[in-house]
Amino acid sequence: CIRARLKLFLTIVAMGLADSIMVDENATARMKIDVARRGHRLVRHAVRLRKLGIVTLGDLMWYLPWRYDTYEETSDQPLEVGQKINLQGRVESVSNRYIFPRRMTVTTAIVQTGTGGVRAVLFNQPYLENTLAEGTMVSLAGKVRQDKRGLYMASPVHEKLYTAGGTLVHTQGLVPVYPET
Repeated sequence: CIRARLKLFLTIVAMGLADSIMVDENATARMKIDVARRGHRLVRHAVRLRKLGIVTLGDLMWYLPWRYDTYEETSDQPLEVGQKINLQGRVESVSNRYIFPRRMTVTTAIVQTGTGGVRAVLFNQPYLENTLAEGTMVSLAGKVRQDKRGLYMASPVHEKLYTAGGTLVHTQGLVPVYPET
């Protein structure tokens, strides 16, 4: 919780809004500044923020995650069903399938890791066939499941690896999960 608030505070400071949250005798009044006020840097996002119930800077500061997911880096241990993991590997193949009765696209990627290959199944994201091209290094985080064709990860959080040992934001460590809208 403290980490999320600190991250939000640093984001606000980086956006140039630090003068609106300084603690002094007018701190309460400054936290009531409307995010949609004229000349404010959040104006272009005001409609989307209002749908989330965020009207003032105080609301923005207190918009906290619903839960946190913890993804730890896995070693060369075999995968187990139900395990929450983070895998890093190279995409071997990617394919899209359109399922007509449900009107959805299923993207399947085979990712080769140090422990073998694992299927990543992603729904209604056909653009991923181009984004996760063969040979791309990716990091996947999610729960391992099993079906008649073996182990797979359904709708894993994915992140491209641009450099070896780069910083992972969405697929490693403590990741905040905000309520869906």
